[in-house]
Amino acid sequence: HRRDDAQAALEFLRGWAIEPTLSRSDALFRADHLMTLAPSGPVNLSLSLGDRVRLRGPSGSGKTSILETLLAIRDPVSGTCDRSAARVGYIRADGPLFRGSLRDNLTLSPDVKDVDIAEWITRVGLTSPRFVDLSIEVGESGRNLSTGERVLVCIARSFLAHANVLFFDDVAGVLDDDSKNAVRLLIDSHPDLAIIEACHDIAIVANPTSIIELVSA
Repeated sequence: HRRDDAQAALEFLRGWAIEPTLSRSDALFRADHLMTLAPSGPVNLSLSLGDRVRLRGPSGSGKTSILETLLAIRDPVSGTCDRSAARVGYIRADGPLFRGSLRDNLTLSPDVKDVDIAEWITRVGLTSPRFVDLSIEVGESGRNLSTGERVLVCIARSFLAHANVLFFDDVAGVLDDDSKNAVRLLIDSHPDLAIIEACHDIAIVANPTSIIELVSA
């Protein structure tokens, strides 16, 4: 099963295989009158490097549906959704982790030095002594980690994969204050990083460049 787990991990860590539909444009993602199965109305957005977009709405307003439509996981009901070839890190509370070492869950590249992995682990706020050992076993679906720790591992993995766009799917509420502050500092140190954050009331990104309000039915 470890071989199957490793193969599945490799496919995931290669990033989202999104067919780009944007070229010769500064936009990384663009949605025009986008309608999903969500009850909220049409969404218009354009995401470029450095943009920080907040999708804010209550449970059931379709935040996840919009993110997944932008990522081509779902098809739009109507409207258009265009994407560049940007590398995306999709951060959610149930982000995929697999049975294997902590190192393998962060990167399968032998070219990444352990010292570099350790730096990102620290920078996202995984400061518990057990994370010093990159060979520690991560259980299937990360079951031996807390939800907050799983989210932080996925954030570190995105930076190690050199993502230039991050999608946060309502994860601020599972992080303690120290972890949120660590992630905020990390984001602030990458001003060109583009972010779309779906949230209800608690957010990671403190100063979004735009806010899209969603309503439930």
